[in-house]
Amino acid sequence: MVTVDTWAAVLRQVLELDLDWKELAPRMAAVDAQGRINYVKFLASFRAVYEGHREWHGVFDALYPHRKALEAIFCFFDRDQSGQISMDEFKRGCLLLNDHLPSPDRWKDPIALFRDIDM
Repeated sequence: MVTVDTWAAVLRQVLELDLDWKELAPRMAAVDAQGRINYVKFLASFRAVYEGHREWHGVFDALYPHRKALEAIFCFFDRDQSGQISMDEFKRGCLLLNDHLPSPDRWKDPIALFRDIDM
């Protein structure tokens, strides 16, 4: 068992992503009443998910080297810093980006795009 603080520090260091891991902990792991996470179960659950979706290995391997840029993009959209991007935040971000794109490159339907990429 590790504290949420320790868990968050390890994820920040290993993944090199400066996210609010403490806020994300309850969404990603079982946190007990004392604020601890069973890291063995946590790792096993993600290993099972990763192993169960071999078709995603290539996607993960392609995205991981670009994690800093992806983090910056995520933070751009996540205006309330909740760790999640709402449909309204995504739409607002797309409209803001559209202001700086040439007309043929603009997103015509940000809501449809949001639904397509929502996992």
